[in-house]
Amino acid sequence: MKYFLILLLSLSLVQSFCQEQNEPKRVLFVLDASGSMVSTWGNATKMEIAKQTLLLLVDSIEKSESNIELGLRVFGHQSNKALNDCKDSKLEVDFAANNSKEFRTALSKIVPKGNTPIAFSLIESANDFDLDERINSIILITDGLENCEGNPCDAAKYLNEKRISINPFIIGLDIEDSLIHYFDCIGSFVNAKNSTELNMVLQNTISKATGTTSFEMIILESSNKQNISNTPIALSIPIVKKFCTPTYIA
Repeated sequence: MKYFLILLLSLSLVQSFCQEQNEPKRVLFVLDASGSMVSTWGNATKMEIAKQTLLLLVDSIEKSESNIELGLRVFGHQSNKALNDCKDSKLEVDFAANNSKEFRTALSKIVPKGNTPIAFSLIESANDFDLDERINSIILITDGLENCEGNPCDAAKYLNEKRISINPFIIGLDIEDSLIHYFDCIGSFVNAKNSTELNMVLQNTISKATGTTSFEMIILESSNKQNISNTPIALSIPIVKKFCTPTYIA
């Protein structure tokens, strides 16, 4: 009986995995377009490098990953810094597959100018997702800290409560080492020191944001009649692919 229960559970998990693999995976880029993004970074500004790198990545995903839907939220680009607009955040590209043209059009119009409302933008991001989606991830790209008196830690907790992402990703654009700890409460942080690193970091972050699947066992009866909960199960990819192949029974 014990092994029968395990088999049923394993089949259920594989079915869930197959369904998840076929469902759209949504990744929202939250891009900093505050005034500091006009600072030079090598031979170009941080904004120019971020735009170019992001467009290359979106184009690559469009050609190779049909089940990943991308969106773009930008902050700090609508109001001059003197206006102290701490709600300057807008969804510029809605989620869709094959939307590199929309990204290109939107990014071409963005000019850095305003504040850095990171917390407000993260909270607003919750409204950008359909909350029933299985895999939702946020990738925040910024060169600085919150300057609108918001609390990014509270914003990250809010996202977790909304099941947007257990662990948002933050990509820093040459942020000072002494400031990195401010991002610890938000999620996984990687600091790109130059444009070459930014390209590699973005690709790696996309892979992590869309390629991780975990299973959680609710109740399993062990051989000595004890209940085991939250037990991790590892399934090899070749076996999962085999189960994902449609099977017809006569």
